[in-house]
Amino acid sequence: MKRRIPKTCERCQQDFICGLFGCWCGELPITDEQYVEISERYHECLCSSCLAELSGRPLSPDIIKLSAPIIET
Repeated sequence: MKRRIPKTCERCQQDFICGLFGCWCGELPITDEQYVEISERYHECLCSSCLAELSGRPLSPDIIKLSAPIIET
């Protein structure tokens, strides 16, 4: 069973889902240099939109879907 934890992006305050150690963010095209810069500016997780903006690369629809919070009706 894969855990999914609701979080709020430190940068934009958008709600998103974290997958912990098997998280979608591990699949993002972020260089080591970008990771260092991001981790120096932010101490908590960022949403897929902010990570895409900071990396300068678009995200796949699969990543966006994995990071979206589940909306219960």
